[in-house]
Order: sequence, then structure tokens, then C-alpha cells
Amino acid sequence: MKFLICIAGLPQEAVDRVKALNPALFSEEKSNPPIVRVMRGEFSYRDGMCDYFLGQLANRLEHITPEEEVGIGLVYANHAGAARFIEAFFPFAVTVPYDPFYPSTWLKHERQARLSEVEAVVIGAVERVRERIRLMRDALSGQKFSPLLLPLRNFRSDILEPAVREIFGQIGAEDADRAMIQGWSDAISELHPLTRVAIEKLPPRPFFEDARRLRFMSPGTANHGVVRTIGKSHFPACLINGRVRLGAPIRSGFHYDCSYANGGLDPHYPNCHAANQASANTTHVNISPNDAIR
Repeated sequence: MKFLICIAGLPQEAVDRVKALNPALFSEEKSNPPIVRVMRGEFSYRDGMCDYFLGQLANRLEHITPEEEVGIGLVYANHAGAARFIEAFFPFAVTVPYDPFYPSTWLKHERQARLSEVEAVVIGAVERVRERIRLMRDALSGQKFSPLLLPLRNFRSDILEPAVREIFGQIGAEDADRAMIQGWSDAISELHPLTRVAIEKLPPRPFFEDARRLRFMSPGTANHGVVRTIGKSHFPACLINGRVRLGAPIRSGFHYDCSYANGGLDPHYPNCHAANQASANTTHVNISPNDAIR
């Protein structure tokens, strides 16, 4: 699995230290450096600071084949505005904070020693991110049809988004474990139990049904739902959310075949960038975990 690691909230001196280190300390690959940007001026996250990281993640994903597993993590200094900043990484990243530090308060003779301490803290936080990404991958890979991969815009539910948000907020904690992930997965399934239905003479297909009774069925072996590029019609988050959920890789091209029990479709559905889009089919609509519509 390829790790794409973002590091936010560092001043210039610390960024220089990180860039001078072997990238394998962060991504386990010498050719895969972390995505880092200097925090200038006041130590607080402002609107738009996430754009650089999302753009860089999307650019890298465009050059990674859909068949290759990718995990995404964010390590960030817990400065003012951090909650707003990390919201841009929901629901695709594992996030781990570290305590802020302020070089202007250091005495000159202690600067190098303090920078070494910061370096160790950041490396430790990245190691936890990779560990949690692996935990999420293992939790999702054992379920070919996990409720945690349901699309957040189109699957109408009182429990789905709160459950995914709870995991997003807790997965980076030291005590996060498989039981926590499974507990929220079970909570979704309790309200939206996995059901099976026979389609003509084919074997029964599993599906989840949302609050409006729209059925999200397994596509079987069909895989054609991934957004591969960004540009005029797609934003960085469209591509990223099509490849990763809660830090862990999504199966390439995975989507749901959606329809009502008695047929019929809604006129349109919110897509991966929140624009209304009609189905290309008359019998069903393809909806991907990132809400891409086909």
C-alpha cells in the first residue's frame, strides 16, 4: 500500500528539517516524500489553507493506477482553527494532531535541540497515522460490502454520517481499535440491515436500503465508478474520496446499483461535487462511495 502523508502547521525551520530527512521515515518509500507546507505569520489555520494539500493529493493520485492501494493521513499542529482545517479531510483521511510549538520563544542556544524534539514528535505522529491506516484497511478489507463505504450525500440515514464522523474523529487516538470501528459499522447495519433479493434468475444480490427506501445493491463484478481525473468537471476531493475512505483504500471502480423495489428513479442525485445529476440509465443509477453518479 502506498502512503500519502500530509504534514501541516510547521514553521520554516521545521519544514526544512522534515524535507532533509529520508522520505521513507514518513511513507516507507524513498521516492514518496510527505506533502508539507510552511505555516507563515500567525499560528492559526485560515480559510483556503487546505487547498494546497488537497491539490497535491489529487495530483499524486492521478499518477497512481486505480489498482494500487492508497492510504491517506494528515499530521497537524493543533493550532487555532484546526477543527475547520481538518474538516476538509473528511471522510477520507486518518488525522493525528501534535502539540503546537513556537520557535520565537526558544533561546538561541537551545534551538537545534528543540527542533530535534519536534522532528521526533512529527515522526511519531506519522507512525501512528500509518498504523491506523492499516487498522482501517484491515477492518474494511474483511467486508466486501461494508456499510462504512456508503455514499454520505445520497444514502439518506440518521446514523450513517454520524457514525463515519465518529470514526474519523477517534481513529487517530491511541486507544482506537477494531472493536470501535466494528461497533459503528454494526450501528449502521442495525438501522439499515443488509438484505438480499433475487433479481430475475440471477443469484440473490445484497443491498442496504436508505430512509427513502432506495436500495444500494452490490454491483457484483462490475467496476466502473471511479473518478480518475480532476479539472472543470471534478474537484480534488472528488478524486480523493473515490480512492480512500477513513484513511483506507476503496476497491477501484466500486459502486452501488441503486433503484427502488418497484422500479423508478429520482429525477436527479447530488454527485461527488454536490451538483445535481440524472442517471445515465432508466432502470437504475450507479452511485459510488464518493457520490459519483453514472
